[in-house]
Amino acid sequence: MERKYIRIDENGNFVADEWHMQKPDDENVIETLPPQGLFQPKWDGVKWVEGKLDSERLADVKQAKKNELFQACESEINSGFLSSIQGTDGNNIEFFYDEKAQSKLNSQTNKVNIYMNQLSLGKITQTEYDAKFPISWRSKSHGWIQLSETDYLTLTDDAEIHERNNLQKRSQLEGQVDAVTTIDEVNAIVWA
Repeated sequence: MERKYIRIDENGNFVADEWHMQKPDDENVIETLPPQGLFQPKWDGVKWVEGKLDSERLADVKQAKKNELFQACESEINSGFLSSIQGTDGNNIEFFYDEKAQSKLNSQTNKVNIYMNQLSLGKITQTEYDAKFPISWRSKSHGWIQLSETDYLTLTDDAEIHERNNLQKRSQLEGQVDAVTTIDEVNAIVWA
């Protein structure tokens, strides 16, 4: 039956797990497995020790935390938002905001801006402009709804606020990551 061994480099740093029927005749393969909790295991010839300096480990942990916060922020933004627009039932409407919804919102906003520009330049009449509304839009909570011009502009404002608030939260948490001086302090910072 194969057994797990550890390959180390010439400095004792962990390289990889290996499986063998018996221990190879190789000084860079050892039988003793490293304990949990070592960031970069290093064999000192007798036992496993931490191979990275605390400052190196802290920098790595901080970068990993920032990556985690980035992913959490993206996930929160893409999960959608509760708008200040109320449905016919009196409840606020929740909207999708994944990449597809963001793209559709940007495209529709460009169209509305073109219509507004054409109206201001006298290329279309107020009646022609008004005929562009309501806009049919799919929401998370109320299915397909009709948005007046005012509701549509509110939707775009609410989407911007949703995205900006999450980006600001990420920035604040990253600032906390930069300010702390221990790995435990970094690990205590969470997206909640």
